[in-house]
Amino acid sequence: MFRRTLTAAAAVTLTVAAASVIPAATAQAHPACSAGVTWCLWTVYQDPAHTVYVGERGYNCSGTWFTTGTQTGYVVFQILPC
Repeated sequence: MFRRTLTAAAAVTLTVAAASVIPAATAQAHPACSAGVTWCLWTVYQDPAHTVYVGERGYNCSGTWFTTGTQTGYVVFQILPC
């Protein structure tokens, strides 16, 4: 009886430990932007209505990252063809 209780407790402990280490889903840093194929653009606005533009970040068609203005605010993401 003691051995079953100890085994059950160990199984629960291992399950909880594994669940806390393995992420539920893998986050992607940014979508697949390909030089010469797509242009990825994150436009940043000051307000939730997206009326006041404050900056942007992107990956252009030549494969170069660029950043302008402020990067804090409400973001709109677009993938555009080259």
